[in-house]
Amino acid sequence: MKKLILLGIMLASAAILVGCGKKAEYEAELQRITCISNMQQLRGAGESWKILQTDPSKVPALTDLCGPEDGKYMKSIPECPAGGEYQIKNAESTIDVTCSVHGLLANEAQ
Repeated sequence: MKKLILLGIMLASAAILVGCGKKAEYEAELQRITCISNMQQLRGAGESWKILQTDPSKVPALTDLCGPEDGKYMKSIPECPAGGEYQIKNAESTIDVTCSVHGLLANEAQ
């Protein structure tokens, strides 16, 4: 009987630990998806900014795209929920946006 109770306690503990692991995986995936959405918005703002530039090699700074002033494409600089930093770079025919945590925004994600 004691072994059965001990086994029940062990199974319950294992179920709790598995549940905690699933929650952490879910939260990490939610952060990744939010970050990708932020990078897509930054890419769109960068593409719009680039259209108005006479020098195609220019790369916008985050402050060129985001801010409360008129003429900005976004009201504020988005924040990666995992604490990453966004960086914008010129690519061949587009703007590349990277996150220090989640990496490069893939072209397929447009």
